[in-house]
Amino acid sequence: MKLVATLIGGVALENKGLAGSWLTACCQGARGLLEEGDDLAAAAG
Repeated sequence: MKLVATLIGGVALENKGLAGSWLTACCQGARGLLEEGDDLAAAAG
């Protein structure tokens, strides 16, 4: 759910002045969530 919300938020921003930096931040956040998910899957065995 966090990943979906991050991705939707990354493309839904209407302020074009912030769009580039916002999308970059969302991509970084999405990568972090995916890595976190990998860590959780490894921990679960």
